[in-house]
Amino acid sequence: MAPSYPRSLTRDEARRAIWLDFEGGINKVPSLAGVLVEGRYSAIILHPDFGSLAKNRKLVQQTFENFVGDTLSTASQEERVIAAWSEHELNQMEEFDDGILKACYRNANKLVLNFFIKKRPKTMKKLRKQNKKDKAEGKRRNSNVGLKDLLGLDYIKYVYPSRFKSFKPAKTISRMEDQLARHGGNYRKVATGAKRAFTQLIRYNEHDCRGMAYMVDYVFSRQLKENKIKH
Repeated sequence: MAPSYPRSLTRDEARRAIWLDFEGGINKVPSLAGVLVEGRYSAIILHPDFGSLAKNRKLVQQTFENFVGDTLSTASQEERVIAAWSEHELNQMEEFDDGILKACYRNANKLVLNFFIKKRPKTMKKLRKQNKKDKAEGKRRNSNVGLKDLLGLDYIKYVYPSRFKSFKPAKTISRMEDQLARHGGNYRKVATGAKRAFTQLIRYNEHDCRGMAYMVDYVFSRQLKENKIKH
C-alpha cells in the first residue's frame, strides 16, 4: 500500500521534487501556478479569462483540472514528489485527485520549521517577537513565521528582493481581471502598470518556488554537517 500524507520529505525526493506554488484570490481557483523542477521554473496561467495574457506573454494556459491531472501524471510517471510550503496546494488539488495526490505530496514547511524550532530556537523566538509587533502595527495579517521570514535571515544568504515583502498577489490578479474585463479581454489594451504588476507577480512566485527549494536544501545541508561534527 502506498504511504499516505503526511510523510517526511527526504533529500533525494527534494532534489527531484516538483516544487509548486499557487497564486490566486481568497477562496477561488488559482489564477497562476509556479512550478520548479530541477532548477527550471515555469509559470502556468490557470485563470480562464487570461487567455489573451497567456498568448501575448507566450505562457502556457490550462484549466485547473487539466493542470492537476498533468502534474499528478508527471509525478507518478517520473517518480517525483510534489512539494509545497503548506497544505494549501494539497487542499486545492484534492477535488481532481485521481488517488495518488496524498501519496506524493510533501509539506516542506513541516521539515523546515521543525528544524528551526529544534535547532534554532533563538532565531524562532526573535522572529515571532518581531512578527507579533508587526501584526499589532498592522504590517502583517498574522504572526506566524513564514518562508519569507526565514529567507530574510542574514545567515541563510538568500537574496530576497525587498519589494516583495509587502507584495499583494491577490490584489495584482484582481487588477488584471478588472483591466481585461474593461478591454474585452484584450491584453494589448491593458494599462502598463497592471502589466508590470503581473510581471512582478511571476517573479514573486518564482522566488516562492526557489526559496522553498533553497530552504529545504539548507536544512538538509546543516543536518548533514551537524551529524558529521557529532561523529
